[in-house]
Amino acid sequence: MNHPMKAACRAVALCTSIAASAVLAQPASKAPAPELRYTSAFADYKPWQDSPPGDWRRINDDVGSRGGMGMSLPVPMPASEAASAAPLPAMKHGKHGGHGARP
Repeated sequence: MNHPMKAACRAVALCTSIAASAVLAQPASKAPAPELRYTSAFADYKPWQDSPPGDWRRINDDVGSRGGMGMSLPVPMPASEAASAAPLPAMKHGKHGGHGARP
């Protein structure tokens, strides 16, 4: 009994062997291989150099004359609002209600 899958496998095997023999029958190229070049990623690396320290008194005076660094500080919540803030609900993870609690 001839199965269609057996015939397809034979055809694929025959085509594969013909293609492989055709590739192997080609003469080797006589052209020289191109020269390989390697460039390290660190070729243009320059090590860290600290900037020279400045005159700290002059720098402080400059910052002071400009009104500080210009950074705003966070405003704290007024005590009246902090007291009325609702507590956070307990976290429930999957099927259990909390860590360390008795069942």
